[in-house]
Amino acid sequence: MKVKDLELFSEIINQKIYIWKNNHLYLVNKNNINGNRALIIKLLAFAKTNTFTLIKHESEHALIVPCPKNILIYIEIKHNSKIKAFNLSSVESLLSVRQTGEFVYKLYTGQDCPYSFITFKNTEQNSSIGRQTSQKTVVSPELLFKNESLILDSISKLDRKSVKEALRGLTHVQIIGEIFANNNLIRGEKDTLISFIASLTQTVVMSGLPAKEAYELEDSLIQAIELRPTLPLFTEVIQEIVWIFYNQLLDHRKKAVSSISERTSNYIQNHIREKITLSGISSALNTPKQTLNKAFEAKYSITINQYIRNKKICKAKELLRANILNLEDISKFLSFSSKSYFVQTFRQITGFTPKNFQKKNNNTI
Repeated sequence: MKVKDLELFSEIINQKIYIWKNNHLYLVNKNNINGNRALIIKLLAFAKTNTFTLIKHESEHALIVPCPKNILIYIEIKHNSKIKAFNLSSVESLLSVRQTGEFVYKLYTGQDCPYSFITFKNTEQNSSIGRQTSQKTVVSPELLFKNESLILDSISKLDRKSVKEALRGLTHVQIIGEIFANNNLIRGEKDTLISFIASLTQTVVMSGLPAKEAYELEDSLIQAIELRPTLPLFTEVIQEIVWIFYNQLLDHRKKAVSSISERTSNYIQNHIREKITLSGISSALNTPKQTLNKAFEAKYSITINQYIRNKKICKAKELLRANILNLEDISKFLSFSSKSYFVQTFRQITGFTPKNFQKKNNNTI
């Protein structure tokens, strides 16, 4: 735990940082004057696990960063801060807050932050603000956050059914996102969407989508959202964004599977005379055996070992038709362990012994 690094960071940004640990609140920089500790402890109650919490209280903001072992880090963000958070109508501000949270997490724990989603809370509002359904009930923004982990997990597994179920849980939501920027409802929706896009981006990158491709998609979606003066029904936008990321990852996986299987097939063709093993292919292509098998079976519907045997027997047929080499020579030429094993394999695949195949072929000619 690098408390001294946090203390230095507190001085650099000229803001107070507190640590909540074992039911006690500690001020990181002893040179600072303690703030309203009772208020801070009250605000810490809004913290959520696995997400940053950005709180607006009167004219100030605070960022809460949850760490392992139920430790919370509370960062004041005042108007003179070097963190661009007091103007939340700016995308740059929102991204700066997220980067600050990730940086503080790593400073304190020494590990990369495993989350990037931001939850917003305006303490001036006694309840979550939302449009009403036809039954005149107010829908809580927590519905999105409760479904977020399920949506992200389902996308990483490319589980279409689970994605649909998670999105179905948002069907009755008319508005998600609190008013936290100049009482601007559209701004609240946009910033919530931008945070969600950031989480989706991180998920697909961790699931194998190239970072450049993922961040280009993120930038284009954020730009599209920012340029729109109004938004359609909020849940429709959420669903559209989710399926965009899902399909992007799916297309990448399909291309990757095709590439791996084709490289495997080419390797086998080019080394057909040798003793080919799965370990040898894995080493040559620098790809785990499990990945090779899964990709190959997805495209060819047979295992790699079956494919090797089939290709060797195809080559053996050519040699038998040429009638140049005897069975002993053919078995050695194709690196079978013995003549008897070659004959056995040939019969299993073709239904004929090599000699019967040769006779049948000669009679046909």
